[in-house]
Amino acid sequence: MGQVDRGGDRRCQPVDDVSRQQVAIGEPPGGLGDFPSIALSGLWFRAHSVSRGVWWFSSDGSGRFDLAEPQGTCYLGSSVGVAVRERLGRRLASGPVPAAVADQMVVSRVRLRARVADLTARAAERFGITREIGTITPYDLPQRWATALHSAGHRGLRYWPRFALAPDDLSVALFAAAGPGTRRGDPGPFTGRDALRAAGIPVLGVPRSLTVIPPPSAPR
Repeated sequence: MGQVDRGGDRRCQPVDDVSRQQVAIGEPPGGLGDFPSIALSGLWFRAHSVSRGVWWFSSDGSGRFDLAEPQGTCYLGSSVGVAVRERLGRRLASGPVPAAVADQMVVSRVRLRARVADLTARAAERFGITREIGTITPYDLPQRWATALHSAGHRGLRYWPRFALAPDDLSVALFAAAGPGTRRGDPGPFTGRDALRAAGIPVLGVPRSLTVIPPPSAPR
């Protein structure tokens, strides 16, 4: 494919100037008010630090779809596994999670009812969306898409997570004022260790006690 015959001189001719090694998704277009959307409900999960409440809307640019102040973004997963995998990210590639890291995290359950833009919908293709939106780095381009969707009136977006691979794994980014939200939290969140075990992710534990065995005495 891509070859033409010109007087017996067969040369490979590119069909266009777009390389598969380049990101295909472009800048968000105008007119995103009719972007496909979906009504979400039911139980979702939020992995967060023990020192911060479940409802935290980030605006510092550290999240894929962070909005700039005065707005922010809060990230949820469709399961405990999605929530912890998206939070820990590349750390999971290095093996079991140290207990000290697990103990810095909890996973809260969230009852959600919201309509958001659906980046997983087939109809999103006509706006130029590809699965890259959930994987590309750095986050500049996804953040511009989030800003454009928010400006068009969408309260958040649903997308495919980067680090969770099951067909039904999904993530949600909700938009609201930056900082702590006002909704109620989970009175009994999963501990980090319990959440990781539930997700099938091994935890590298720390022994509670250590028995010191003296070396054998030297022969006389």
